[in-house]
Amino acid sequence: GNALNAVQVSTGLAESRLTGMRLDRIDALGRLLEGKVDDKVIRYTTVLSQELEDARIEVRDELRGLRNAVEHAVAIVATQQRHAVRTRVTERIDVPELLRDAVSLCSRSDRSAELTVTSGSLSPVVVDRHRLLQILTNLISNAYNAVAGHDAGRVEVTARRDGMKLQIAVRDNGTGIAVDDLERVFAHGFTTRRDGHGFGLHASALAARELGGSLTAHSDGPGTGACFVVTVPVQQPSLLRAENPYRTKPTTPGPS
Repeated sequence: GNALNAVQVSTGLAESRLTGMRLDRIDALGRLLEGKVDDKVIRYTTVLSQELEDARIEVRDELRGLRNAVEHAVAIVATQQRHAVRTRVTERIDVPELLRDAVSLCSRSDRSAELTVTSGSLSPVVVDRHRLLQILTNLISNAYNAVAGHDAGRVEVTARRDGMKLQIAVRDNGTGIAVDDLERVFAHGFTTRRDGHGFGLHASALAARELGGSLTAHSDGPGTGACFVVTVPVQQPSLLRAENPYRTKPTTPGPS
């Protein structure tokens, strides 16, 4: 947690410093030199100014993505610390926004699969946001890995309500899962990837269970893709207020 806080601070400082860079001064210099130096110098400063500005924006966006990822990691650590003292923090979330955050955390420039996110007009719900986000980022990242190298790779993320339960499915048309492996895909240490560790799905299944829900997997076999479905119970924001009419702030967790 302390190491992540240090990364968080450094990332924020780097982003702030990059945002404040006055690269427009190079372009201004070119205008000041008009009529005083060769036109090639003027064109060079103009092109250089634009290239540096494009690079600045690209790096700034990457830093923002890194900051979001670090904030998520910090939240996971805090969730684990709260879990150690048997407390849970739930909050009102917008489901489409949660899906966008999960996809954003998994996005990389080397992932070119077609992605479809469908959530309809789901109303806000109350749930442990970061625990659910932890599960979704793992499932989406696995789906991306499953379609890596496929010319027509597809990843679909869909969300729907079933009474007081939220169901989110992550499907891909990638490598698929052998029938025999489906029974142990959530076992600690089991993986079919050469560079995998077998921790992610195991931790995700435990997290879903701790939320009072479940995580299931389905595949028709190798080469047919896979579908993982996480189902968790939710509360309506209005119901939560009715149950806690005098609650003004979350309970302060004990020492970690």
